[in-house]
Amino acid sequence: MPTSSPGRPRSAAAERAIVDATLAELDEAGYQGLTIGGVAQRAGVGRPTIYRRWPDKDALVVGALIATVPDLTTPSTGDPVGDLRALATAFLDGITGSPPRARYSRCTRRARSGPSCADSSTSTTSHRAARRSRG
Repeated sequence: MPTSSPGRPRSAAAERAIVDATLAELDEAGYQGLTIGGVAQRAGVGRPTIYRRWPDKDALVVGALIATVPDLTTPSTGDPVGDLRALATAFLDGITGSPPRARYSRCTRRARSGPSCADSSTSTTSHRAARRSRG
């Protein structure tokens, strides 16, 4: 998710509304039909509010999908290998059983044919820096 910056704190309610709106737009319009303007309108925020958190559509979609992953509790069985197995099992169960799985699958299928979703999770910082340098 986006990192914080000095100044007025960002609204957690606005961020949740943006994530919910992004997921709803993905369900209704698909990745190709999703627009920042459509998400902003549905979330009740301005486009700049979204761009302050995510530099582009790809980063927004990846951020929304990441926000749906349930928190994991680190097991403590006294056996490091057993802990790792339990953690891996919980992670896989959470991903395969989560409603956003279909959204993620659509995004990864598109990522195979182009860099969009695949690169978004690693290039957010460079996009943000480029946007700031443009003014």
